[in-house]
Amino acid sequence: MDGRETLVQGMSEDRRGLLRDPEFLKFWGGQSISLLGSQFTLLALPIAAAVTLRATPAEMGVLTALAFAPGLLLSMVAGVWLDRARRRPVLVVTQIASAVVLGTVPLAAAAHVLSIWQLYAV
Repeated sequence: MDGRETLVQGMSEDRRGLLRDPEFLKFWGGQSISLLGSQFTLLALPIAAAVTLRATPAEMGVLTALAFAPGLLLSMVAGVWLDRARRRPVLVVTQIASAVVLGTVPLAAAAHVLSIWQLYAV
């Protein structure tokens, strides 16, 4: 057995250990759900605006610009605050709030009350 086989064998043992670690599984599950929500925001909201609401090019531009507004407006203040706060509770609360806000879009669409202003807010 050479050094490469030992390294590969050691890596597989580490991977099995991660899948048994409850903290890693919480992180992995939460990150997967977060990425799903991010992809929904990136892809589905503009498609909903274009197909369902028949948004004009100007409305689509505003929707795209508003996607970057929170980062531009809040990043410096939020960064300073987060340096002094416990990160885990903030992360959990923000992800839950994001899920609730995104969940209003399909509910509004099913009730036939979805508007471009709601997409702007989301």
